[in-house]
Amino acid sequence: MADDTLQYGTADTISTDHLTQLNGSPVTQTPTSPKAQRVKVGYGDDGSLRDVSPLFPLPVAPGQSADIPLVINSLAPTTAVDCLGYRWVSVQMTAGYVGMTSLTVQVSNDGTTWFSMVLTPTSSGTTGITSSIGIAAGLFHGPISGRYIRFNPAGTYSSGSCTLLVQLSTIPLVMNSQGVSANISSVSSAIFPAVGLSTFVIGTAAGNAFQTRQTGSADQATTTFMALVSGQMMYITELHWSVWGAGSTDRQLVLVSNGSPLGQQDIYMNANKSDSRVFRNPWKPASATGIALNYSVTSVGAAAGNWFVVAHGYYAAS
Repeated sequence: MADDTLQYGTADTISTDHLTQLNGSPVTQTPTSPKAQRVKVGYGDDGSLRDVSPLFPLPVAPGQSADIPLVINSLAPTTAVDCLGYRWVSVQMTAGYVGMTSLTVQVSNDGTTWFSMVLTPTSSGTTGITSSIGIAAGLFHGPISGRYIRFNPAGTYSSGSCTLLVQLSTIPLVMNSQGVSANISSVSSAIFPAVGLSTFVIGTAAGNAFQTRQTGSADQATTTFMALVSGQMMYITELHWSVWGAGSTDRQLVLVSNGSPLGQQDIYMNANKSDSRVFRNPWKPASATGIALNYSVTSVGAAAGNWFVVAHGYYAAS
């Protein structure tokens, strides 16, 4: 907007602008054509004003929060807490009462039908999210996935009570954990199939994705990496490998189809390095069903150090 001026009274001049469009429609310019007054956004305490600029942006009010104490001294679920307008919950609890075995977080949209909701403990960056926050003192948090939230104890009730301090926030926070079910080093059993060292037979388990690994320290003569059952074809999407350990030497990895000239991958594995190969189009190393994928590892010089290779992919009929 280009500034024009408009005299107001005898002392003040107002900055205005002739309008050529109003609400998206053209405006005919006449001596009485409309003008818009220039408005400068500002903020400040009573009696002071600070113009909004890139150096002084408009302040944003912090998110609102509510602290709600809940006392549990029976086997009955707590009163439902209405979370309308809130996006995050933080729950601090004291130790459970005598006889309590667990305390489950539940959520509902209608306040009648309840479902488990998971939260993350603040005490660990690797412990998984859980709907049961246990019976020991702790602090848990997470996004709110429904209108109402409550806490349902289990076990028996003998005596005492436990107190929950439920804090609701309008601004979602950042999770302090990855939310995995266990330490990252032990989650291989959750991968289909589990990372293994023996030959993986394609097409004998549920699902059609695989991740399998071979590892060693000495050179490896040609052996079977993966085998196909009749009617299945393998498609490899990624290969990952690493060589490490004292005195490690470079290795040469060869992946080749047994009896098929179509598929072979020659990979140079540098000592004390990890690398990978991602196939833009899945690598189909066999020309017919029932053909195995073999591998061999040879050293450049005397064999020393450890190595592994991991293959990711899927299998399908033809």
